Amino acid sequence: MKAKLIALMTGLLIVIVPACGQKNEVSNYNYQKACEAFYDENDDQKALELLDKQLKENDRHADSYYLRARIYYRADKNAAALKDIKKAMQYRNRQSQVYQCTLYGLSGKIHFGMEMYDEAVSDFEKAAKLAKKEHKEAVQGYKFELGQTYYNADKMEQAEEVYLDMLKDEPGDGAAMVGLSRNCLNRQSSSAS
Repeated sequence: MKAKLIALMTGLLIVIVPACGQKNEVSNYNYQKACEAFYDENDDQKALELLDKQLKENDRHADSYYLRARIYYRADKNAAALKDIKKAMQYRNRQSQVYQCTLYGLSGKIHFGMEMYDEAVSDFEKAAKLAKKEHKEAVQGYKFELGQTYYNADKMEQAEEVYLDMLKDEPGDGAAMVGLSRNCLNRQSSSAS
């Protein structure tokens, strides 16, 4: 009888302890639904509401901050987007689904939109460097964004260096060729004045 009671108690502990531990884990349900609303339904408002719920459950959910930053960026709410992308960078960990280079890439776009070109340059440089390790397909895109930023900051020589570097990596890169052509045309119109 005593052995049966001990076996029963042990069995209950095996079932109850993990179940109790799960209450401390925060669900990603609202984040997943927000992704569906954003990517599948193109419903930013619904996604924002779900992300707000997710962040109430877990205020350190980096992926939620990233997605909310994208929504704010798309709505041209750059100050809110910048605040959220910084939090996404701060809370990013091994469980995060978003590449670190992607966070810096979005931060660069936000800074670019705010005409904060020095910050954008720094972000795009970090994004391109990180992408070499994390997401190789994105390297050229970040380099192009870096070249665009230099161009808008009226730093034509640096922009040209970036475009030439892009062509060194991929000789037929059309975006790099367009950037170089634009720089050339800009230089010609400046010297004609």
